[in-house]
Amino acid sequence: MEEGVSFSALVARALRRELTEPVVSAEPPPFRLVTVGGEGTYPGIDLDRTSDLLVAEDRDRYGDEG
Repeated sequence: MEEGVSFSALVARALRRELTEPVVSAEPPPFRLVTVGGEGTYPGIDLDRTSDLLVAEDRDRYGDEG
């Protein structure tokens, strides 16, 4: 630690040094979209009405009890 330098000056100098250094970033890993095969959406489901999709998923999971 340097003598005669206030703590706030030391912090300011460290921040300035850190923020002015160029950022070296590695190439991001390749992105792979994983999809699920199948027959598509549930019959009669309009994907513009997400509430219908939620109801259909609940019926599929819990049964049609009401």
